[in-house]
Amino acid sequence: MLAATQLIGVCVAMVALSLSGEEPPPQHALALAAIAGLAGVMGLAAFYAALAVGPMSLVAPAVAAIGSALPAAVGLLGGDHLTPVQLTGLAAAVLAVVIVSGAGQEGVTSRFRPAALGRIAAAGLGFASFFVLMDAAAAQGAGPWWSILAARSAPLIVLALIIGARVSGRTIEGRTTRQPGGSRSRSVIPLIAIAGMADVGGNAFFLLANQQVPFSIAAVVSSLYPVTTALLAWTILGERIGRWQAVGVAVALAGVALLSF
Repeated sequence: MLAATQLIGVCVAMVALSLSGEEPPPQHALALAAIAGLAGVMGLAAFYAALAVGPMSLVAPAVAAIGSALPAAVGLLGGDHLTPVQLTGLAAAVLAVVIVSGAGQEGVTSRFRPAALGRIAAAGLGFASFFVLMDAAAAQGAGPWWSILAARSAPLIVLALIIGARVSGRTIEGRTTRQPGGSRSRSVIPLIAIAGMADVGGNAFFLLANQQVPFSIAAVVSSLYPVTTALLAWTILGERIGRWQAVGVAVALAGVALLSF
């Protein structure tokens, strides 16, 4: 599924790039965007690996906090000038991510292994590096769609090489793998397509926002995905929002409002 969403992202980026008329950026700017894409995929893989050995109530908030706080720190240290009100909003947005990510997990007694600590750090650093490197690529002259194309192409090439190596290894060993549920697999293709397009859209909006507001604000607000996930689950799936999730949503809205001043 990961490779499929990356492929869809490449296709969408190519179409958008042909319509946008963006000028080709310097090669070093494309290299930064490609590394950003690899960092994002590695962060995602580390996140799932951390979930395999640690409770979501600890993994999700920790990863979200690292992934949003580090880009904010980089932006502030890099010269982002925020008012005291905006700094308060920035802190509120990071807090909201932690609250919503950890809400609804009370009473979870999943076993936590020390191995999860390194994976949590790797996941947070991967997500944070994506934002920082994409900002660096933009600063070096890469437009939004060139950046997205490079960020999606690099992981796709690596995933294709990994899949090809595994298939070749099975062929050499004389093993074949039967793929069950062909019709069921085909039924999820539209969902994979939507996920791929939504992912590219999120990246594009982050890059466009980064052109209009300080990087620290764009990165933190773009990291509010746990809040939007809770709202979508409430409105579309009819899931009940818990008390702490409601608090987190309110804190997020307040933080975004403060950032607008």
